[in-house]
Amino acid sequence: MQKRKLKDYNTFSRADFENAIVLGLNNAGWLPGFFTDEVHGVEHGRDVVKTSRLLVENLTEEETARLVEEGKQFDPQDGYESSLGAIRIMAFLHDCGRFSETGELWPMEQQSDHPAIGAERTKDLCVHLGLTTLAPISFDGISNHEYQNPRITPQYQSAKTLIAKIATSADQLGWFRDDFIERTIAFNQSMGRPFFDPNASTEQRLAWISNTQAADALTVILSQVDYPINPERFGTAYSRDLAKQYQKPLKQRLVETIQKLEPERAPQILDAMRAYEKAVK
Repeated sequence: MQKRKLKDYNTFSRADFENAIVLGLNNAGWLPGFFTDEVHGVEHGRDVVKTSRLLVENLTEEETARLVEEGKQFDPQDGYESSLGAIRIMAFLHDCGRFSETGELWPMEQQSDHPAIGAERTKDLCVHLGLTTLAPISFDGISNHEYQNPRITPQYQSAKTLIAKIATSADQLGWFRDDFIERTIAFNQSMGRPFFDPNASTEQRLAWISNTQAADALTVILSQVDYPINPERFGTAYSRDLAKQYQKPLKQRLVETIQKLEPERAPQILDAMRAYEKAVK
């Protein structure tokens, strides 16, 4: 396989980029699952790549200078394009660890391992492609791409480099986008979990830790409604602005979804929602 510079992975067409990744992964058994799953598969990877490019286009001068400087470790003559190639690979593959070696979505009890599994797979890809300098950076970013804050995700930490922060911030913005509620409900259904568990107490919802405990979709969604936006989770100024902008209508969309999906139980679910919000404040 022809060795490419990291910056080439930024300029490849989508088809050429994805073909290069598939070849670099030697048609691994988990790839069919990645390319067909509708929640955390290839379409999600493409969306995160697209969002990461938006974040790069809106970096401050200071952030851009840092990105260029970080990229010089890959290519002293073209740090910027090299950084973009690194971000594209990480953004595209960040959730690849959600799939077993035979392409099935891991069961819930193993989903908590998906950042580490994805980090190992991407690190191995980098080595295979001759991008050994990227391997530790991609490992740090992907193994911690689920980081949100110390309460909800104490098992992860904020990514160390701006390259990784851009990829992880682009993924984290998905929690606030228009399809977030629908995607969360769909993923919960695939894991055999309900939209609303009437037996879950407010204390249990508050104590929920992402990727380590099963919870109904309502708990997962509520964890995003009121929690403050922080720079450790959203590593660029523009990503924080977008998160705040996206977060504002989230509560109203949740109320509308409850009334649509659960009209008979809507009063009970809305009471649970209000009790959670009161406890958070």
